[in-house]
Amino acid sequence: MLAALIGAVLAAGAVIAIVQFFVQGYLAPAIPGFTISVGLGDALLVAPILIVVGALLAAFSASVAIRRYLKV
Repeated sequence: MLAALIGAVLAAGAVIAIVQFFVQGYLAPAIPGFTISVGLGDALLVAPILIVVGALLAAFSASVAIRRYLKV
């Protein structure tokens, strides 16, 4: 579960960094006639959802593995 939380936090950080540096820093100025509606607020909204979903998936898969292989 700890590995899933670390992975989810790293993924959330990557989403925020990509939106900040690639989408807003590179892509928006490179395409001046195109309106990019993805902002840092959207990335900050997705980050906690990503962390919670990652933790829930890890807990569910661990539960299935423990019940199946340990006969609990």
